[in-house]
Amino acid sequence: EFKPLHIINPLRANYIAGKLDLSGKNLLDVGCGGGILAEALHDYGANVTGLDAAGPGIEIAKMHAKENNKSITYFELTAEQLLADSEERFDVDLPRSLRACSRPRATSKDMYKSFETGRSSFSINHK
Repeated sequence: EFKPLHIINPLRANYIAGKLDLSGKNLLDVGCGGGILAEALHDYGANVTGLDAAGPGIEIAKMHAKENNKSITYFELTAEQLLADSEERFDVDLPRSLRACSRPRATSKDMYKSFETGRSSFSINHK
């Protein structure tokens, strides 16, 4: 079921890394699922926080990161919940799952406020 994502993942990661210097950047991956893109972007030097409200994928992401000694922080939360409870700031966001938010427009505005000046955003939609 996830084989196509594994196949295209290097293309996605290379594209993003080709557009931004990720080294040392705080990156928020919203809708990270099992964390395959989060891990690839971590390998480019990003400090990655992954969010997914869907459940089992986040546990797989945590396990895989631990097994591979990757310091990625994962939360089973919505972007709305993280933004309400955290003062952490991000340089780059990947809002892949804003369509799953109860208030996507407001969440998008809240995310913008949580980012440092000069932030970058990539929209990657899954259907």
